[in-house]
Amino acid sequence: MDREGPTILQFCSRVSEIERLEVEVLSRPDRESPGRGGCDAIILRAGRKCALEHTTVDAYSDQRSDSARFRKVVVPIEKALSAAFPDECIEVVVPSHAIPVGMNWDDIGQALRVGLLKEVRQLPRHERPATLVVSGVPFPVSVTKRAPAYGPECFVGRSLPEGRDEDLVGEMERVIRDKTEQLAPYRRDGMITIVLIEWDDIALLDRVLVAEGFAEASRRVPPDALDEVYLADATRKPIWFYPVKLGHRRYPDLPDFRRYFDAQCHLVRGWDLPGTT
Repeated sequence: MDREGPTILQFCSRVSEIERLEVEVLSRPDRESPGRGGCDAIILRAGRKCALEHTTVDAYSDQRSDSARFRKVVVPIEKALSAAFPDECIEVVVPSHAIPVGMNWDDIGQALRVGLLKEVRQLPRHERPATLVVSGVPFPVSVTKRAPAYGPECFVGRSLPEGRDEDLVGEMERVIRDKTEQLAPYRRDGMITIVLIEWDDIALLDRVLVAEGFAEASRRVPPDALDEVYLADATRKPIWFYPVKLGHRRYPDLPDFRRYFDAQCHLVRGWDLPGTT
């Protein structure tokens, strides 16, 4: 799936709207000549060519693999508990990275379902979670069973891993190094270099956390050879964009970060901006 294609097109459209400039995609070198190390897009902005790279970041190390295991083993429990306890409010939380590789996930999921159906039935209502050890499940399970305040509900989730902030900074350091190397030939040819950093985790990331992760990474690995860096918040539809580096200016000393937020509130949601009414 060409995930970066729609993001790049939305980026061009949004920058055009905010900056009131003509922005268009001229070519997709990586798609048109695969295997040659080309950038994701060449765009034309106000008459000048820019080389653009798109990438994604996760909230913590190995999150995508962990999420796949979580969806396979734990998420189905939500439906089973909702059906078994239609008058309760139940919250189930397991540790991040809890589900091991090298084990039968179907067996773990079955043991978790059977064990929780039994344990939750015996569990008293309480505002504080109970930590359960379920036979056949190789990780502790935190369960809260309380009287529903606004109606019955059941949901499952993961606790935040230790070192999450450092993981994000490490991801940003990787982005700076990799994209600096990949875009170097285009910069030598006089093009502006642009990086889009996308995420789609609504629970663990937001624009400020990601911006702060970039800021810390850029103190460790200066992104001097990257002319512009934008965040792409794919938890919003359409995607919202925020600059974190424009020329020599970087977040948090970059008023454009807030300017783009305000502009998108107006463009997407129709909110009036301060001083415009």
